[in-house]
Amino acid sequence: MKSIYLKRLFKIFLFCLIAILLDQAMGLMFHTIRDKTVHYPCIDLNKTIYAVNKVHDEIIIVGSSEASIGLDPNLIQMKLKKTCFNLGHTSIAFWWEVMTIKAIFDRYTPKILIWDVGPNPLSIDVTHNYRDIEFMARYKDLCPIVDSLISNSIPERIKYTSLSYTYNSTFIEYLRLLIKGKTMKNTKGFIPETKSMITKANLSTFTLNDTINLTTKKMYAKILSQCIKKGCKVYCVFAPKYLHYTNYPNTSIKSFEQLCDSLGCTSINLAQDTTFLNNPSYFYENYHLNKKGAEIYTHMVLDSIEHNFN
Repeated sequence: MKSIYLKRLFKIFLFCLIAILLDQAMGLMFHTIRDKTVHYPCIDLNKTIYAVNKVHDEIIIVGSSEASIGLDPNLIQMKLKKTCFNLGHTSIAFWWEVMTIKAIFDRYTPKILIWDVGPNPLSIDVTHNYRDIEFMARYKDLCPIVDSLISNSIPERIKYTSLSYTYNSTFIEYLRLLIKGKTMKNTKGFIPETKSMITKANLSTFTLNDTINLTTKKMYAKILSQCIKKGCKVYCVFAPKYLHYTNYPNTSIKSFEQLCDSLGCTSINLAQDTTFLNNPSYFYENYHLNKKGAEIYTHMVLDSIEHNFN
């Protein structure tokens, strides 16, 4: 009877060992493919590895989809005569932006950082805003900050110990990018929307959360001050929205703008600019500009940068 139990235990051990070895081998293979696609930063999937390993432009744009769709690096580059790349990434939140900025500044210091901070940055709770951690975990071999963000719970730690888990179905996308990357046009990270799906009837009214999360404010102050101390000019931008906010700017937004002033960076707030609120044809949908709106928005941001940079 004892020998039967020992055999079963041995089989379980052997199964676990094979599973671990397969996971590590597959993860290393995924990492290799991921790293080889660094030369094709034309889609969201690969902007992170490009930011961590390769980007070396004088002007860097970070943020979520409002940045990737709304700010044209080609126009910025032509106007300011400095190389520019848009690292804006769809459906990404605060910690991804921090990881990206830290990874870039660990390698070199851009002359200008344009950070799309969203409509109400200090209202979020960064201590619980981990929706991008799973996405970031596949880069923990390159960015030590990621490991420090992963939950201390044992199941979470075990889950992220896996090298292959965080890739999931994106592995197929990496393969596709590796095969087709050479044929893709380099848009410097800009992903414009050409259509307009908005009419005046789509203008909705919202009341923004007026809470100031002190932990979030400290984190913004820390990362912004680190960038400024390295000699980088920082511009925090609020992209236009086709939404009417009843309490704009609220106490939270004013507090963020005051924070920027105290640190020596510039806030550019166009979230409720009438140029855009009076022209729904500039929007793809309520939260995102189309190509026409992006051109106007980029030029307005450029006007502020030119005014403050010299």
